Amino acid sequence: MEEAPPFALDEAAASTSLALLTLGLLFSLLLWSGLGVYLYQQRDAELTRVEEQLKRAGHAASSELEGQFSRLRALLAISEAALHTENAGVHALLGTLLHDRALAAKPLLLKRDGWAFAPDEPGIAQYFVGDRTCFRRQLDPARRGFCVGAPMIGPLSGEWEIPLVQPLAAAVGEFVALGVSLPQSPLLAQQDSLRPQPGGSISVLRDDGVLLTRAPPRPELIGRSLAGTQLYRERITRAPYGVAQSPGFVDGCTRCLHAFATVEGLPLIVVASINVDTALMSWRELALVLGLAALLVTLPVLVATLRYWRWYRRGGSQTERSAWLALQTQSIAEFGCWALYANTRVSPAAQRLPVALQQAILLGRIDDEDDEELGRLLLELRAAHRAETDFDGEYRLKDAGDNIRWLQVSARAQFDRHGRYVAQIGVAHDVTVAKQTELELRRLALHDNLTGVLNRRSLIEHAGAEMARAFRYARPLALIRLDLDHFKFINDRFGHGAGDRCLHAVAVACAACLRDQDRLGRIGGGEFAVVLPETGAAAAEAVAERMRREVRVLRPRADDGMHIELQLSAGVTERNADEASVEALFARAGRQLYRAKHTGRDRVCSS
Repeated sequence: MEEAPPFALDEAAASTSLALLTLGLLFSLLLWSGLGVYLYQQRDAELTRVEEQLKRAGHAASSELEGQFSRLRALLAISEAALHTENAGVHALLGTLLHDRALAAKPLLLKRDGWAFAPDEPGIAQYFVGDRTCFRRQLDPARRGFCVGAPMIGPLSGEWEIPLVQPLAAAVGEFVALGVSLPQSPLLAQQDSLRPQPGGSISVLRDDGVLLTRAPPRPELIGRSLAGTQLYRERITRAPYGVAQSPGFVDGCTRCLHAFATVEGLPLIVVASINVDTALMSWRELALVLGLAALLVTLPVLVATLRYWRWYRRGGSQTERSAWLALQTQSIAEFGCWALYANTRVSPAAQRLPVALQQAILLGRIDDEDDEELGRLLLELRAAHRAETDFDGEYRLKDAGDNIRWLQVSARAQFDRHGRYVAQIGVAHDVTVAKQTELELRRLALHDNLTGVLNRRSLIEHAGAEMARAFRYARPLALIRLDLDHFKFINDRFGHGAGDRCLHAVAVACAACLRDQDRLGRIGGGEFAVVLPETGAAAAEAVAERMRREVRVLRPRADDGMHIELQLSAGVTERNADEASVEALFARAGRQLYRAKHTGRDRVCSS
């Protein structure tokens, strides 16, 4: 046995220092834990305060809207009364309102042919509204009623206006309805004064999701439907009011806090929003100040701990001495151990290593120049030896029988009590079984267990990555959705075992028609999907047709020996030029699959 390296350490001094450092670390842990709990509670309190602020802002904006629309409906009611009565008082009141400069909106009489007239000038047409949805509703007896139209640029004012239309209880000549256009500018001024500061916003929507106003203004969004947003789908359509945290409703922020409420008696919804990061700005400042204070308190303890650890590692310990003795008895690792000293001498324990690894460590030479893993291991081990540092890694190597083995290699730098580098002690553990288990679990997590193709989650993630790449570089991308025709009948008639064999046969046949870069996945039941990068609709349709023909000739056997005839329907689509949504791509391909199913099956339909 070789002479042991000069490991030595004053164990009494080490024990005293370790006890003091343990107390210091315990104090630091308690300090940071308490600080974390306090900041968490403060964060909850700040979010609660912001929620209340949003509710108040939304309620105030809702009340303002309710009052404004009530005045406008009263104006329309007075205008209608003036049409049906000769009462001088009603006409005088209407005349006063029409000449009141403080009233921003003026009523208009709407004829059946779609032209709008001022009540005080019924012979002069103002502009044409016959193409407006709200006006056309008044011509349908089943749908007429008070209507809030989509925002438009006023033909006379040149500014954004919100049209309101009220049908006449009884037509007056050719006049069938009264209308009024509410300018947005007064509403925006009111909402801007009510929105949460800083960074908050107030949006007003129609009950079908169309954006009417937004403060601060975003003209490019006015009139756009927000019915597809997460907040509208999951919260607004299910409750008349509430608070929710979701991705940006209008602003596109990743995390926003929203308070929404329906305006009583009107088809309107008010949404007050603020970015969570903006709402927590004051809390972040508090957390930064307290964190810096706690760091100043605990920094000396951390510095002392690091210094002690350096001294401990360089001075050695009973644990390291025991490891060195175990190394000498060659019993620490299945694939062997070694001690590479500062003068490059190697301990006999290295004789237990595989021949190739042994030569690499002993001689610094690799016979098989194609063995990249062994070359990387040698370079990293030698680099750690020269740098006098520790080293850990996993490598895929061949043993003496040319079998693939996974090795976990660890090396520790050893120093004497004067801080001089003594040796690198290394061990190599065989972790082949654990690595194979890990790889198999990873395969099962990503693939469908029945067919061996990608499962639904993996396929959608892959499609999302390909969609992002295609959008970034403006490249084509196609998607095919496939469905095995009459799959339920196959299961019911021949049994689920036969159905499983059919699915596997279809997956194998379809995969044989694809390129290496294409990906086939099972969506569920008898449905599959294929992602085809760098492929247009015509080429994708040809691939789908080839898969349909391949499946058509399959004849898997049922349990009773009968051959089962298979048919495949397919829907094909291609990414649009400005499209970045994988959900839209799947939905469009699904519609084409639906068309193929309902036009006779066993065919390919493309958009």
